[in-house]
Amino acid sequence: MMLVDGAVSVRTASEVLGHATTAITADIYGHVAQQAKADALGVVGVALQGRSTDTA
Repeated sequence: MMLVDGAVSVRTASEVLGHATTAITADIYGHVAQQAKADALGVVGVALQGRSTDTA
């Protein structure tokens, strides 16, 4: 599992943040990953329907 944008592993983030376990880090930041997945699903869904996500 990668944290937020995929640039930092949960283990590394947990160590840097001083959390006792990776579970603490995952619990705190897990909702961010879930939102990123939901956003990606929306983009893929639109792409599969043949529509652009650009509003400009």
